Amino acid sequence: MLKALLKLTKMNFKSFAKRFLAGVAVGLFIAAIAWSYSVFFHANIAPQQGLVGLLVLLAACGAIATIADLETLMDNLPPL
Repeated sequence: MLKALLKLTKMNFKSFAKRFLAGVAVGLFIAAIAWSYSVFFHANIAPQQGLVGLLVLLAACGAIATIADLETLMDNLPPL
């Protein structure tokens, strides 16, 4: 973890933004799958709960992809 944080301090903003946005894209993919499961099983999610959950998921995936690496994030996804 310390190596990842040291690498993060040496990273320029453009690289930082690319990695964060790649993590956000993965988070959107996960959110789309979760939404499709809720529609399939007729489980209604309140819009406020869905929006807050989406924002937390996007921030978490973006942070993991930025600090660690996108491959680390992809390796830890559950099998579909």
